[in-house]
Amino acid sequence: MTPEEAAQRQEDVINAPADLYVRACPGAGKTRTVVGRFIRTAEESAPRAVAVISFTNRAADEVSARCAEIGRPKLLMYPNFVGTFDRFIATYIVRPFGQLGGPIRVIDSWESLDVQIGAYGVQGTVSLDHFEISPDGVLRFDPRPRDPAATGTALARLEQNALQSYHALRNQGYITCDDARAYAAQLLAQHPDIVDLLRERFAEIIVDEAQDCSTEELALLTRLRDAGIPLVIVCDPHQSIYEWRDADPYTFQEFVQGMPAIELDGNWRSAPSVCALAATLRDGGPADNPVGPLADHDQPIVLIRYTGWVTSSIGERFATLVTDAGVDISQAVVLSHRANSAAAAVGAGVPNGQSNVMQLATACLRLADDRTDPRKRQREFDRIQRLLLKVLKAEVVGHSTERSAELSNVSIDWLRRSTVQLAIAVGGHDLDLNVPDWVAAARKSMKAIADTEGRTYMALGTLFPTPQNSAGKNMRSLLNAQVGAVALRHSSIHKAKGSEHRAVLVVVPRDRAAVTRTAEVTTAWEQGAACEAKRVLYVGVTRAEQICALAVPDGIADRILAILTAEGVPFTIHTV
Repeated sequence: MTPEEAAQRQEDVINAPADLYVRACPGAGKTRTVVGRFIRTAEESAPRAVAVISFTNRAADEVSARCAEIGRPKLLMYPNFVGTFDRFIATYIVRPFGQLGGPIRVIDSWESLDVQIGAYGVQGTVSLDHFEISPDGVLRFDPRPRDPAATGTALARLEQNALQSYHALRNQGYITCDDARAYAAQLLAQHPDIVDLLRERFAEIIVDEAQDCSTEELALLTRLRDAGIPLVIVCDPHQSIYEWRDADPYTFQEFVQGMPAIELDGNWRSAPSVCALAATLRDGGPADNPVGPLADHDQPIVLIRYTGWVTSSIGERFATLVTDAGVDISQAVVLSHRANSAAAAVGAGVPNGQSNVMQLATACLRLADDRTDPRKRQREFDRIQRLLLKVLKAEVVGHSTERSAELSNVSIDWLRRSTVQLAIAVGGHDLDLNVPDWVAAARKSMKAIADTEGRTYMALGTLFPTPQNSAGKNMRSLLNAQVGAVALRHSSIHKAKGSEHRAVLVVVPRDRAAVTRTAEVTTAWEQGAACEAKRVLYVGVTRAEQICALAVPDGIADRILAILTAEGVPFTIHTV
């Protein structure tokens, strides 16, 4: 395929009539094509609207940014819609037609409101997110590995307390994204005229990253399509990595069965070796066609063999390879299925504990790190805001930050300004201080900020006690922020989805004694079998433009070498 042919496929997608199913490989220029389609349809269909729905804020933001770049920011305004599926459901179904108490606020999870559930006979508390509620209103505890045990009457009390908290929050207007989807389906079943209103409003709905649709979301899209709303479904089926949130590749294939289809298989992003490696991780089909500026690049795949557990020696070797290739280290990233493994590879351990001291220290550390992505930065900023509200004796449990400040008569402007000041002050304390001295310095900074509000506040020694088992340790060791950590960005693959980087290292962790996921993924890779964990690897490697490296434990390295050799994927080997 030539670049001209790949560009023509994009034009075909922009101009083809809906309904339409677009299969787009990584680097196919999907966002450019979606934006082109959005602009054309919105201008031709006015005053009716066009919606672009995606499943991540990153993807929605990218569409918005592209519209702004080409001078069409007004198309992002009313009556059109560009945003996530959750926001679409909230805006057009739950808020106008739902019957919840107070103004409806759709939140990511109950954790964002600090909602913890306890009960007599249960040691500790449990996040409300760890309870599942059925359509008939029955709530059951779905324990996670670190949750306290609860059985018999203690379990019944815990579930009853959780149900009471759940209904109290719903009566305040709060609803999680998961609950919003189920509630939207219920509202559509009860009020068929909602779909009629949506058909009158929208001339077309473009669904980006559609392979991530849950069964509930596919049911909603089926209703819209059956009602005559034209749909454009854009996806890469091989990037379906959300089965844990009820995304089902087989149900999705049934949904798109029979739709007119166009395939975008010209890869403008990656070098030929990356395309060849990605093809081995698919469930069949040829490699993508590299058509971009790296189409003639001959950089082989890098295989880094390691023994033992993942350590910073892996990241150090990768960083050397990147700089030797003339690539700036800021254009490189380390990824893994679990964020912990990626962090370990760059010498940035995961902070221990969830105490207020650890939350404050972690948040300030991440805010000071220019490698922290914007959305994580916002979460950490909000974490400090909520800690400040706790200092001021504000009730934060069960309320958003803004609502908590309002109920406590705390100026939101003061809160935001003070959060910046506190982050700078605490972030400036030396992590090599021993833990009691660091905590004392942090309390002093907190006191200086709280004094400016002019009200009584919590005893800081009570709210920020010195962490247990910290004798003889400095704050750096407590945070696992190792000295000499490799200056590389790192992330889980799920969070990196939709991004692209000049150089990517994907860390495959060593199996633990009772878990054999890496061995299972390797077997699926050898056999060409469908496996979500294998698709996660596919997403990771396809973020790469020029350099793609795999860090693999010595126990499976020979098996992966055999796969690459059999499939003709060029590679080099390094050992740490």
